[in-house]
Amino acid sequence: MKKTLFPLLLLVLALVSCKETEDPIMACGIADPIENLPWLNEKVEEIKAGDFSDETTVNMATYQGQTIFFAQLCCALCLSESPVFYDCQGEIVEGDQIILNLEDRQIIWKSKNSKCNS
Repeated sequence: MKKTLFPLLLLVLALVSCKETEDPIMACGIADPIENLPWLNEKVEEIKAGDFSDETTVNMATYQGQTIFFAQLCCALCLSESPVFYDCQGEIVEGDQIILNLEDRQIIWKSKNSKCNS
């Protein structure tokens, strides 16, 4: 009995401990936009090299049916301007009160030492 129980227990532990890989983020018809959109990769590299990389997130959302990207500071004491919004081609998206009309907002990048809670 113990001989069959032990392998069964190992199998159960192995199955429970397996971590599912996350599906890659899809945007603009491609997987992993940070790696596969050169202009967005460049923006992330600029953030990484800056003074506030641990207080900045890169976000993706939908605005009026199109995917947009923007960086946002989460530092409460930092003075910051309104975010600049970009479309899939890296062109600036302009509009009144975009931040109030975003849908499906998600963080797609933050530093390993991020101080941002969400």
